[in-house]
Amino acid sequence: MAFMTRQGVLALVVLVLALAIRFLVVRRPELGWACQVADGAPWWCPLRSGLIATLDFGALGWISLAAGVCALAGGGRRVTSAAMLAGTAGLVLSAAGASAAGLILGTLRSLRLDRPACQGGETG
Repeated sequence: MAFMTRQGVLALVVLVLALAIRFLVVRRPELGWACQVADGAPWWCPLRSGLIATLDFGALGWISLAAGVCALAGGGRRVTSAAMLAGTAGLVLSAAGASAAGLILGTLRSLRLDRPACQGGETG
């Protein structure tokens, strides 16, 4: 159960960071206007444009989905964590479809990792 608690705290931290990126970097119109200036655009405009292009491509969703499939195929806690955390960030940052699938796959695997092993001839 400690793994799930730690994952919950990490997911909340990632959620807050993703919301901050979304509303303070990506969706602020002032930053977009500053980057549309022909001469004298700030140095960070190419970085912001690259971030937006990466997010529009759905990179976090694909990362989450790939990690979720790897986790379900027998991956350990790190792969499971990657699926869950990338899925959490992807849900906020415009990659909801694949991110949701990766988040669900990672969560299912983490529940299996936390479950105690069966003793004797028990099944379950």
